[in-house]
Amino acid sequence: MDDLDPLTIDGFLARRATTEGTKAAYRDRLATCERLLGKPLKQATQRDLATLMARLREKKAGLGYALTAAMFYRAGDRKDLAALCAMKVKRPKLRPDEILTPKDVQSLAESTNSLRNRALIGALWDTGGRITELLATDLRDVKRQPATDGMPAAFRLFFSLTKTDEPRYAYVTETESFLSAWLKAHPVPDDASPLFCNADGSRMSRKRAWAVIVGARRRAGIRKPVHPHSFRHARATHYLRLGMSEPVVRKLLGWADRSTQLARYGHLVSGDAYRAYLRATGVPVPPPEAVERLLIDEERLVPVVPVIPNPAARTRLVPAEIAAALQDPKVLAFVMTIAAMQKAAPTA
Repeated sequence: MDDLDPLTIDGFLARRATTEGTKAAYRDRLATCERLLGKPLKQATQRDLATLMARLREKKAGLGYALTAAMFYRAGDRKDLAALCAMKVKRPKLRPDEILTPKDVQSLAESTNSLRNRALIGALWDTGGRITELLATDLRDVKRQPATDGMPAAFRLFFSLTKTDEPRYAYVTETESFLSAWLKAHPVPDDASPLFCNADGSRMSRKRAWAVIVGARRRAGIRKPVHPHSFRHARATHYLRLGMSEPVVRKLLGWADRSTQLARYGHLVSGDAYRAYLRATGVPVPPPEAVERLLIDEERLVPVVPVIPNPAARTRLVPAEIAAALQDPKVLAFVMTIAAMQKAAPTA
C-alpha cells in the first residue's frame, strides 16, 4: 500500500478501510471524473477542476462525484484542490413528519430478533453516524466504559473512516445493552474483525445494511421513509431539541465547523423557540413534552440459538462451549425439539 501513489485511484482505494462495494463505487466515480477531465486527477489544474465541476452539475448524481473527488484530494493531502470540488446544492428542508422519533426507533429495534441488526439500529441512532463509518468500524475500535460517578455505561467507538477524513469518537449510551448483547454473540471475536459482520465474519455491506433497515421498517409498520441516513437526521433533531448548541452538535456528528447542514433541522424545533419567546414576554406557556427516550427490554437481548460462524470459518465447538450453551433453557428446548423431529423423521 505504501508503494502506491495516494494521488492515484489505486493508491486512494488501498487506503480506504471500507467494503468492496463502496470501493467499487468510488472507483467508478473517480474513473468518470478522469474521463471527463481527459487526464488523471493528479494532473488536474484549478481550471480543469472548475470545468469538471461545471460538467458534474449537469449530472443528476453529480454531487456524489464531486464529494468523492474532494475525498480523493484530501486523502492525498491536496486540500487546496479538494476545496475546488465543492458543489453548492440546495437541499430540500426536511418535513417534521419525515423525522424518526425515539418511538419509531424503538419500534424498528423491536421488529427484529437479530442481535446484530438490533445493535446496528441502536448504533445508528445513538451515534448519529454515517452508515459507512459504522460498517468500517472493527472490534478494536470499540471500547466499553463502565458506569462511574453518575455517568452511564457506554461504548466508545472510534470512527477512523469519515467523510471529512477527520477521525472522531462516537458513543453508544441509550442502546448500550443492544451492543453489549451483540458483542457477546459476535461470531468472530477478534480485534481485526468488523464490528458488524456476516455469519462467516466478513464485513457487512452497505446493501445488506439498507436491506436490514428497510425490512425493519416494513415489519414495524412505519410509513415514513426510513434508510440508514434517517437516523442521522433524527439524531441531529433530537440533539437540538435537547437544547445542545450548534457547535456541540456539529462535533458529535462529525460535521466540519463551517458546515451548513444544521440549517436543514433548525425549523423542526422552531416550536421550542416560540415557546421561549412567549415565556420571555410573560405569556403563560404549558411545559413542553419531555424528550422521548428508548426503553430497553433486557429480556429480549439473549439469543435463542447461539450465534456461531460458518463451520468453515472456525474450529468445531468444544464440549465446554456446548455445555455452557445448554445452560440456557431456551437453547436446551430448541435442541430437544430438533432431536425429537429427527427421531420422528422417516428413515430412507
